[in-house]
Amino acid sequence: MKIPAFNFLEEEVAKLDLEKMGFYLLTYPAFINFFKKINTLSKEDVLVGYGFTYSWMPTIPKNIDKSLLGSSASILNQAKVNGDLSANQLEELKKTFNNSIVGVSKLLHFINPENFPIWDSNVARAVGVANHKVNSTAVYCEYKATCLGFSKKENFNTLLKKINKKLESDVSALRALEILLFSIGKDKKNKA
Repeated sequence: MKIPAFNFLEEEVAKLDLEKMGFYLLTYPAFINFFKKINTLSKEDVLVGYGFTYSWMPTIPKNIDKSLLGSSASILNQAKVNGDLSANQLEELKKTFNNSIVGVSKLLHFINPENFPIWDSNVARAVGVANHKVNSTAVYCEYKATCLGFSKKENFNTLLKKINKKLESDVSALRALEILLFSIGKDKKNKA
């Protein structure tokens, strides 16, 4: 898994089409603030979050394992506080929520944007991950570690400032990186 070079990412900032991102830019702060206001997530909070997470997905959820909602709320509370989960915990969340690591990554990001990056097929395309591996928990774990490491590099703060200036708001380092990777992946898809 390889994140493009800084100079390439800096060029992508200028290319960002904010008009096409309108719904995402409008709803993002509301989703983040929803979870920020809640100290301990209940099952109901998780369901509300799951519902608005799927407004960012191309499909509607078909499978919710209601028997796992309580344990999933506990896992999500751990993610909110600690910023880290094991692969097994991610798998349990995936089982609970439509068997989708993509959906889980978005929900986790809304709960803790500093520690969980959003993952989807466009981002996967940008970092060279094959489409059949997009729903892999292990690949998401690798992506998370890669993003956290990349966002701590010396040059990243400059890139983050440019993205926040372009967006006219402050987003986390992981969100900024994901926006660029999403845009790169979308461009690759459109050129294919």
